[in-house]
Amino acid sequence: MVIDYLSKIRAELLEEKLSIESKKKSIHIEINENIKFIERLKEEENRNFDAFSPRKQNVDLRNNISLLEKKQDELRKTYENTKNELLNINSKLAELDSVLKIAKKQKAAQNQYTKHCIDEKDVLKLKILETQENERQRIARELHDSSVQNLTSLVHKTELCSKLIDMDPIRCKLELSGMSKKIRKIIEDMRKMIYNLHPMSFDDIGFDVTIERILADAQKKGINTSYLVEGTVIPLKSVVALTILRVITEACNNSMKYAQADQLSVKITYATDSVQIIIQDDGIGFDVDSQENEIREDYSGFGLSTMKERICLLSGKIDIISKLGEGTEIIVKVPIDNKEV
Repeated sequence: MVIDYLSKIRAELLEEKLSIESKKKSIHIEINENIKFIERLKEEENRNFDAFSPRKQNVDLRNNISLLEKKQDELRKTYENTKNELLNINSKLAELDSVLKIAKKQKAAQNQYTKHCIDEKDVLKLKILETQENERQRIARELHDSSVQNLTSLVHKTELCSKLIDMDPIRCKLELSGMSKKIRKIIEDMRKMIYNLHPMSFDDIGFDVTIERILADAQKKGINTSYLVEGTVIPLKSVVALTILRVITEACNNSMKYAQADQLSVKITYATDSVQIIIQDDGIGFDVDSQENEIREDYSGFGLSTMKERICLLSGKIDIISKLGEGTEIIVKVPIDNKEV
């Protein structure tokens, strides 16, 4: 971390500053003591001169005074050097404090940004959990309303057949025939539910053929369909392809069930770094704002808000354009990574 490194340098400079200040103080004390000592020696020299002291004693005093004055000059130079060192360190500390202040501001801004990102991720996590919960409720409702009720009915039919097998064999056979049809219906419903959770045809036949089959179902309902691919086809990651297929499936189902559409088209355009999907119909349209957060009573379908959340998880963008009486257009754009497929 830059701040930790700068703080370490600052601590070292402060320690050096304290050492120099201590040295400066010691030199200052020594200078003052020398001044006093030199003054005493000069006073003694003057007294000896007045008293006609021996020549040798006066020479020794002058030599001592000369040595002390020389040392005093050296101490003053050292003292000035320590003052300059302190000025230099104070200048470095001022610059360092300025840089530290900027670094701390940047770190605070980064922390704020990170917190904002975390908050956004928390919101996204909640949306994912909500989507998963809605999906669980939809599956539970479908299982209860179709398969579980049919299986319960079969249990009652089985009990009835066990009683009729000796009393009325013909009716028992008829009941068994009806039970066989109901079992086939349950198997068909379960396969459909499994397919909705994960289109196995996508793994078997690929992305484009799966879309063509989705549109073929619409054609069976009397809707004219078209499918167009532009650009160089780029293999998509499984999660990207499945999400796009779910959006296309939901859009086509809405056109078949609610839009009363005569025309339905799907256009996919590949670019170097993204894929765009446009789904259009000429149906009765709807009010996007009022329908966006609506969850159907049976929890069926993908839903507009769920579409947006799933595309958002892929860092993509989805625009749903519709007005009453003017049809619907859904435009999806998702970034793709050519390196990892």
